[in-house]
Amino acid sequence: MGSQKILKNILLWGSLAVLWTPLIFANQAIFPYISPKNFFFRLLTAILAGIFAIYILQKKKLNFSNHKVFSGFLVFLAVNLLAAIFAVNPGLAFFSTYERMGGWFTLFFLSLFFLIIINVFETKDDWLKLFRSSLICSAVLAAYALIIKFANNIPASWPKNGATLGNIDFLGAYLMLSIFLGLILVYLEKNNNWRIAYGSILVLNAIVLLVNAARAGILGLAFGLFVIGIFAFARAGLPEASKTQSLRAGRKIKYGLIAGLIALILFGGLAYQQKDSAWVKGVPFLYRFTQISFNDPSTVNRLLIWQVSWQAFMDRPILGYGPENAVYGLNKHVNPKISEMWFDRAHNFIFDTLLASGIIGLFSYLAIFILAFWLLAKNLKRNYYLSAILIGSLSGFLVSNLLNFDTIGTWLPLVLILAFIGFWAKNDDSEDNLPKILIKYDFAFIGAALFALVLAGYFTVLKPAYAGYLGAWATAYADGSPDKAIINLDKAINLGTYGNRELAFQLSEYDRQINESDKFSSDDKKKYFETSEKALLDYLKSDPHNFQAKVFLALLYQSYAGENSFYAAESIKVMEEAKNDSPQRKEIYNILAQGYYLQGNPDKAIENLKLSLAINNWEEDQYLNLINILSQKKEMAEMDKYIAEFLVNVKNITPNGYKRLGQYYFVAGKVDEAERVVRDLAIPADPDYLPTRIALSSIYESRGEYDRAINYVSGLIQAHPEWADTINDYIKYLEEKKNK
Repeated sequence: MGSQKILKNILLWGSLAVLWTPLIFANQAIFPYISPKNFFFRLLTAILAGIFAIYILQKKKLNFSNHKVFSGFLVFLAVNLLAAIFAVNPGLAFFSTYERMGGWFTLFFLSLFFLIIINVFETKDDWLKLFRSSLICSAVLAAYALIIKFANNIPASWPKNGATLGNIDFLGAYLMLSIFLGLILVYLEKNNNWRIAYGSILVLNAIVLLVNAARAGILGLAFGLFVIGIFAFARAGLPEASKTQSLRAGRKIKYGLIAGLIALILFGGLAYQQKDSAWVKGVPFLYRFTQISFNDPSTVNRLLIWQVSWQAFMDRPILGYGPENAVYGLNKHVNPKISEMWFDRAHNFIFDTLLASGIIGLFSYLAIFILAFWLLAKNLKRNYYLSAILIGSLSGFLVSNLLNFDTIGTWLPLVLILAFIGFWAKNDDSEDNLPKILIKYDFAFIGAALFALVLAGYFTVLKPAYAGYLGAWATAYADGSPDKAIINLDKAINLGTYGNRELAFQLSEYDRQINESDKFSSDDKKKYFETSEKALLDYLKSDPHNFQAKVFLALLYQSYAGENSFYAAESIKVMEEAKNDSPQRKEIYNILAQGYYLQGNPDKAIENLKLSLAINNWEEDQYLNLINILSQKKEMAEMDKYIAEFLVNVKNITPNGYKRLGQYYFVAGKVDEAERVVRDLAIPADPDYLPTRIALSSIYESRGEYDRAINYVSGLIQAHPEWADTINDYIKYLEEKKNK
């Protein structure tokens, strides 16, 4: 076997292995379902790209210009390169974070994989192998997802919701694309045994998709099948189709499609009309779809985020904010009615692309699909039903991505479909000759290519993977030894990778545990605090508009203010600066209020809590934090005013919320009101909530009514024997206090 053949086989098997990326996860990693997949994909693709450089130099030909879809993908890559260069934060635009693992380099590695497969997979049988590998991977993932859905006693370390993809929506999008790949395989495969196997996997994937109620994936699948059905309907019964089917059979297909569509509409209408019935609630995907309304919090959030995305896009319409930089625009225009505190995606490919690379980026992204649709339309006569399946697949993907965003789990099957379209639709097998200069200086070219790939692999995979490993080990120490966690995180941060954002955030959280603990000396607290502060300040030097980092820094300062009151003022300073990044964030004013409170300035704390309340007056804590300080100052008129608003504006007040309200009445000296709130509001809200029962007994205790308090809690044991130990300890305390 010649060396060229050996290299091709290595590339072929390596490409098949890349498609198993969705199964990769590692608990010993930060974001175990995201970063390990991308490390695996990038490293394996970099290795294959190095081998590919040698392969094409031996072959002296390259499939490039003849693949229109790949050319479109390269234009999209180039536009994103420009967007990354001119991004708000270019480092983030190129490298992303552990949490997302997107950015320009992900597109770069995807383009390398795209280039490899369109040059290595040259026959229909080759492509069947590629599709088969992806489909079998989806079967393994779907089978696991089905097992964990119904199995008991799953080990805590095993992936659960979303299986190895870590998210039900990501799982749904991947299975949707895998189902379309399966349909392509069923159509192309001539071996009936393989077709039966593919059909079985399709059924399994569909069951798991429905059982997990992944709305975006189900909607995309339904729309894609609908498009395929339209093509089948248009074809069925036509005279030119009579070579393969009779006119009578064609009419039957048409009638069947019409009947199926009518049945689906009627069934959907019935399910929506009975959305609160037991049978609808018992079918997860039906229940989730029937809950879509303008009163559904998830739907409202999504619509508000899209509105904010449009406002943010209008600030930078040409090239956007840069890949992975949408958060800067979203924070600036954030709508306080959005219940999610942190979000960096619009969950809609149109808005996500507009924010990442502007109107030019969106046009270049859509151009990929327009080219694919154009090629398929040109080849309808050549193979009508294969074209229909491929058009339906891409249509379903686009509809699904109106409610989702891309991850490596969706990019890989999408690139597979796009690459196949270019292969299948090309008019001839001609390839481009390599430039003579590359052939003449082949060793120099190979050396340069390998050097570039080694650098890319080191900075985007090996170094950040090791830092993430250190950071993940820090988590193991978090509960019992936060000091050891800090030491590991400090080592990881000093490596200087694109994971420093998440590592610095983790570091500050562990340091806050230390600051709030009495197990550590003042010297130790100072040492660990300075380490955490430096990590956040260093990160903010590279990303001065990162609102989330400023919040972590302010909270760190406040946790250390007990050791050094100077840092209460520092937290105020940080949050005042943060107003420029996200002026409509209630968190700014809440943290400012806490800073002023720590300084002993309750009036300024009240002023900021009122500003926070002006932004958001429908959440429980917003009112209770203000009422708390008013009760301490005994400002009764103001307190009564905000309590009245609280009871009207906040829906579904929790038992603990009522308990806290009673507590603040008590602090203000209004003991009778405290008793009324706890007795008439808190306890009826949840009679099985022990803290409210103890709160009422404590009010009796405060009046010196010890017997009444003892009799009240004693009477609770019969209805709640599980409370016996806690209540008996409390009764013992009351009797001791009574006898003093």
